Amino acid sequence: MNIFSARFGKAFLMSAAFLFAASSFSTLAQAATTYTVHSGDSLWAIAQRYDISVTALESANHLQSSLIHPGQLLTLPDGSVAQSSSTDTPLSGRGGGPTYLSSAALLGESIALSAEKLVGTPYQWGGTSPAGFDCSGFVQYVYGQLGVHLPRTSYDMYNVSHPVSLSNAQVGNLIFFNADGPGASHVGIYLGDGHFIDAESDGVRISSVNAGYWNSHLLGVRAVS
Repeated sequence: MNIFSARFGKAFLMSAAFLFAASSFSTLAQAATTYTVHSGDSLWAIAQRYDISVTALESANHLQSSLIHPGQLLTLPDGSVAQSSSTDTPLSGRGGGPTYLSSAALLGESIALSAEKLVGTPYQWGGTSPAGFDCSGFVQYVYGQLGVHLPRTSYDMYNVSHPVSLSNAQVGNLIFFNADGPGASHVGIYLGDGHFIDAESDGVRISSVNAGYWNSHLLGVRAVS
């Protein structure tokens, strides 16, 4: 199975997961007014849980970015109701029983799916749209589609993220290289199984982290809190 068929298989399971969650959990009767951020939470995941938009959540809390931290108290828009009693979404397991993807893992898969739809998009220096991307413009655009607002440059993205070992890298994490100069001069999105997607001189493409050039210029994998 190649990385494309595996990803689309996961997309099908993710769709089934949301349907399963909707039918398996009763909606809480009382609307919530606040939410305390837990480790691994993201604005996207919280918005999904309460069936609201990321924009509405940002507006209710006067947030200037999507960065949140454990223990932070968020105000929920009026009438927000939790759609599930758990932040984990059940999927059909290989052994017949359910397995679970955390909200953070679902966000990572969604980021990867959005990125892969843009394979073949041409490279454009300073580009930030599907008309043409540079490396950081591509990553910023993909994350932005999921309500996660990243800085414009790869250097700033590096500074607002935290390190993760390659062995513990998760789908959707940022991956940095010192390919175009010293420091975090190039950025892509980790897809799992040793592959990443980025905007290179010949356009958006998927490459192997273990390829000679990329492996020798690998700076590290980092996650956005």
